[in-house]
Amino acid sequence: MDTPTLNTFTFVAPSGTEYTIREQNGQDEEIISNQAEARRGMSITNYLQGIILSTSRKAGKLTIKEVMGLPTLDRMCIILQSRIFSLGEELEFSHRWPKGEDTDQFDELEYSQDLQEYLLSDYANPENITEEELQVKPKALPVYVQDPFVPIEHTLKSGKHIRFHASNGYTELAVIKLRDTEQTRNSELILRELELEVDGKWERVLNFALFSSRDMGELRKLVNTVDPTADPTTVISNPETGEKLTLSLFAIPTFFFLEEGV
Repeated sequence: MDTPTLNTFTFVAPSGTEYTIREQNGQDEEIISNQAEARRGMSITNYLQGIILSTSRKAGKLTIKEVMGLPTLDRMCIILQSRIFSLGEELEFSHRWPKGEDTDQFDELEYSQDLQEYLLSDYANPENITEEELQVKPKALPVYVQDPFVPIEHTLKSGKHIRFHASNGYTELAVIKLRDTEQTRNSELILRELELEVDGKWERVLNFALFSSRDMGELRKLVNTVDPTADPTTVISNPETGEKLTLSLFAIPTFFFLEEGV
């Protein structure tokens, strides 16, 4: 029996890295729906490891460790590009709205979201991305202004020399495991493995007493600039009541699995 030809797609992600992925198949649906791996926070990473064939940084398959090390915006971009390539750019889904507080009846309404709204046109040449496009696509994945694969070093105005890592799969996993009682305003810095150079050696920062409020403001502004976050959500509304609801794209069942007849 002849080996079937893989349908592949190559694109550039927010880091400027080129990825080649294959079309999603039935085995990938098994992987993404594995509840045990989902509880471990590994289902998305396992899925990505399966569909990525190569990158401009490495020829051939990536290991799980290498997939975990991919920057968060690239990981989101691969998921979006895979969905568009394998299942189409229109995400069609339904939502059940309760008919009232004192009833168990629902109105099931249909919605559609264009996934191209979350991707900018030219990550390979960010200078070609216009202000008009940014305004039209406010939730599109932003571009990294520095290489997110290497530690980001910076000297604060106070003279403190710091470094941290851009958010990646390890950061995402740590966020999942972080208990509500452990979350603080500084958690995002700790999870990015913030370090301070002391006497020529790098030391992890777990206590921020050495940083002034000005230091903290400058540090957070730096993180937001070089390691921006994304908002892969869609807002739907109930035409009867005007109620609005924000949904995560990746949590909508038809994002990864088409329903019969769709």
